[in-house]
Parts: sequence; C-alpha cells; structure tokens
Amino acid sequence: MEFPGGWTDEHGATHSTDLWAWGEWEPESTLLREFDQAGDRRRPARLWSPCYEPPDDHLELHNTDPFIFGGRFLYSNCRQPRKARRSGLMHLAHGSIVVFGSPFEREQEWVVDTVLVVAGSRRYHAGSMDEDLADLHLPDAFMDVTGQPIIQNERPDLPLRLYLGATPEAPVDEMFSFFPAVPAAEQRAFPRPPITLPDEFFKVAQSRGPMGHALGGPNLSRETLRGLWQCIVDQVREAGLVLGTCAQLPNGSG
Repeated sequence: MEFPGGWTDEHGATHSTDLWAWGEWEPESTLLREFDQAGDRRRPARLWSPCYEPPDDHLELHNTDPFIFGGRFLYSNCRQPRKARRSGLMHLAHGSIVVFGSPFEREQEWVVDTVLVVAGSRRYHAGSMDEDLADLHLPDAFMDVTGQPIIQNERPDLPLRLYLGATPEAPVDEMFSFFPAVPAAEQRAFPRPPITLPDEFFKVAQSRGPMGHALGGPNLSRETLRGLWQCIVDQVREAGLVLGTCAQLPNGSG
C-alpha cells in the first residue's frame, strides 16, 4: 500500500512522508501500479492506495485487523477465540507484543507486516461493540471497516478484546508499535522481512496461515520482552526498512 504517514528513526526522531508498506485493508482501494516479481513470490505484485465509502450494510464483509491507520494501532479480533479452549489472545498483558505476519516457504520463515505493543485493552461483545467502546472515541473509519463487519457478522454475545497499541509518543518500556516500510520516494517494492526469534518464544512450524503471534505472559520479564522487541526492530532495519509508526486515515473514494 501507499499512504501518507510517518516513521521513527534510531534516534527517536519522526519523519513525515508518503510510505510504502504491507498491511491489511479490506475495503476499496485504487491500483497505482503493478510490479514484475521476477519469479520471487516474496515480492509484491501490485501497489494499492486504500480508500473507502461506507456501504449501506456490512453483511458478509471482512473486517480489517489489525488497523494501523489513525493515531494508534488497534487489534480487535483476529485469531481471538471462537472456542473457550483457545483463549490466549484474549488475555494479553500490558507490554505484550503481537507480531502479525505469515509463515512462508513451507513454514521455514515467518514474514512480518505489523508489530503491535499492547498499551491497554478493553473487553467487548461483538453485537454491542459500538456501545461497549464508545468512550474510547475510536476513528469513524475503524468502526466502518472493522467494527460494523464484526457487529453484523459475528455472534452478538461473542466476547472479544480490543487492544490499543503503544506509540513513540507514549511507549511501553521504551517499546512502540510499528510496521516495516520504505519512503515512497525510494520506489522500492520490498518483500516482507523474515523474522527469527529463539525457539522457546516462537516456532514457525507451529503456525498455520496469516495470523498474529503473541509474545508475553507472566513468565516473561519486562527486560525479556524489551529484548525480543529490539531483536525484531534490528532485523527490520537490517533488511533496509524503516519503522512506520503512523498511517493517515484513508480518504473516501468518492
């Protein structure tokens, strides 16, 4: 995708510019250009500009999660349990790290598109999401492209949790949420960077399909989490990418 945004350098300074980045956007988008992948499936095939018009109803529409646009990243439902026995992503502690991405090449690599550091959370029910979260003053675009598809397509009494991402201005233990990116001026169609972490924290072979993998829990100290976050940051920067920390809310397509 291409959008106006900002990125944070190794000295903590923020730079505003148009960015290219991987990410999820389920509504409309405008095709900007196509790329020659040169036989490498890791590389993108197309560049899109996200936009949207609120539909009359949201039945059978997919929701966008995580939502990286606006003042802070939001994670609301992806891979959260529809069964009680799978409840881990419903109970992430302050300072936990959620690494969104996909396994690649027969699950030998994990390629990442978004990293969210949990700064806070709120439990809600799918059918009353707008009422349960009203006091958080979430962006209208978030409720249009994420909230309403949840409200209209999930079981009304389904319990879920909204996580609010830490930002460079309000970090958690010096950690903040980000997405790997390049300034659009570089015109570089980059592959999502592969991330390697110690096996005791994350095993790629256990992953199935696109998802968010959580790093956290009572057995991980703040120092350990900070070290894991820095390990991810270092690998993103070693791939020649910057830490995108802000994405402007998309305009309507009309």
